[in-house]
Amino acid sequence: LNVSAVTGDQVSEWKVETTGTASTLLVKLPQQKTGDFTLHLIGRQLRAQPTEDAIVPVFTPQQTTRHEGKVAIAVHSSLEANTKALRDSHREEVTPVVPQLAHLSKIDTETSLAFRYRDAAKPATLSFKSRDAQVTVEVLTLVEAKEQSTRHQWTLAAEVSYAAIDRLIVAVPKAVANDVRLVDPLVKETHKDYQPTDAEKKLPDAANYAFWEVVLRNDKLGSFQLTLSHEKQ
Repeated sequence: LNVSAVTGDQVSEWKVETTGTASTLLVKLPQQKTGDFTLHLIGRQLRAQPTEDAIVPVFTPQQTTRHEGKVAIAVHSSLEANTKALRDSHREEVTPVVPQLAHLSKIDTETSLAFRYRDAAKPATLSFKSRDAQVTVEVLTLVEAKEQSTRHQWTLAAEVSYAAIDRLIVAVPKAVANDVRLVDPLVKETHKDYQPTDAEKKLPDAANYAFWEVVLRNDKLGSFQLTLSHEKQ
């Protein structure tokens, strides 16, 4: 764990000293202090792969009579976390711990685990499993009957959960596929020669559809919309 910042009203300066595999954080206060004060530490632990194990950080203040620690694990929505090795940590209810640490999380996370430990504890180890994206789409159709033409507009209202996506597969009726327009600022390119998978071919009347691969400009998580249109004279 690499500490990048230590802040607080009583922090004068700080540094990390490393001896072998052990690192010690030294924090200097502007003067001797009694009563309560708070320190905020920010550190980063890099993992080579999203599913690589992570060690739950344990800080051990020196020259203290005793100390207790609580750790909340805020996990990105694309990952599912599990306790691989508990060691000296104890599982804690998430709800009481979250309010104390909620202001520290600035990414798309959900707090799913919490631990507590006391004094010189050996850290727990977490394992991770990737979640597949869950995509739901509502198709909203608007038909405009004009004097000399009929215009169809389809809005694909998508909701993506857990993991982001960067493309969608859209089945378009072959009878109108050549005339359907898909011009949307969210779309980078559309591959109209896409070859459907065996699962996609199970669509009822699949032979009557052209399958388009719609590549988005950016990864999308949450809600977004795409619009297609067709006008017949």
